[in-house]
Amino acid sequence: MNLASANLHPIHQSTTSGSSVGSRIDVPETSPCAIVAQGYSSCPMPLGLDRPLDLKGGDRLEPTGLPMQLRLNWLPEVTSLVAAACRDQSLQGAQWFKMRPIALSGRRGLGRTHICRTVARAAGVPFLKLDVSSASEATWSSYGMGGPDIPMPSRVVLAMASSGCANPLVLVTGVDESAPETAENVASMIASQSSARWVDEALEAVIDLSNISWIVQTEDGDNLPPSFPADLDVVELAKPDRYGAALLGLSLFNEVIADLQLSRGGLEPVLSFIVDYVRSHSFPSVMELHRIVLDAVVEYDRARR
Repeated sequence: MNLASANLHPIHQSTTSGSSVGSRIDVPETSPCAIVAQGYSSCPMPLGLDRPLDLKGGDRLEPTGLPMQLRLNWLPEVTSLVAAACRDQSLQGAQWFKMRPIALSGRRGLGRTHICRTVARAAGVPFLKLDVSSASEATWSSYGMGGPDIPMPSRVVLAMASSGCANPLVLVTGVDESAPETAENVASMIASQSSARWVDEALEAVIDLSNISWIVQTEDGDNLPPSFPADLDVVELAKPDRYGAALLGLSLFNEVIADLQLSRGGLEPVLSFIVDYVRSHSFPSVMELHRIVLDAVVEYDRARR
């Protein structure tokens, strides 16, 4: 079944209900939620998808909230897009985080995953990295639904169900290597005209993906698949200068201590080490700089215990 033949009623329902998904704790009555799935039949949806999922980040939309906490100072264009998204949501009375789809363009190793994780953490929404370089990873089978293969829902839908959140941030990678059919499926998930009624064949359901913040990774923003939305905002990434590299290193430090659930106390020497390193070395890839920061944090954390 495709979108044109899915003759179902609209499914997106923002609500202030305290209903929970599965065994999740009831949310406060003021917390926005959304029902994101409608099955072809009247049978209950698996994974609890026919019950309200949280819409998160509404408490961070003020100018002193998410835009100030982001600290992507070496990427003013990304910071501006996030601030504009917060402003637009507030003006629309939509008290949850959502960005317009954007593409981060540039060579590999410039920190797209770090940027997306930073935005997601600051916004208080879950993060998913979706590799669509192969149809199997993107969960679109080339065998059809009649064979012995177990049909699996989209990883995006599984992420929404497992996190209990209807508005995660999704980084789409592998677009430059994806087959035309796969790229077209991804485009239908992203485009505003189709994202609210995207069909998941494995679940036999229409899924509302319209509250997801999509970020697409590409090496050339001018050569995205033709099926992708034409109004996709493209941000060109470039190798940072030494000042930008120092800011990036400090941002990676914040990411590492948050991931390891460490306090800053006793780790101040790591900050000086990071600044000295980027001043005295040529810029490596962000992955390599992350490894250097991680090793330094772990070493100093051991030393202070």
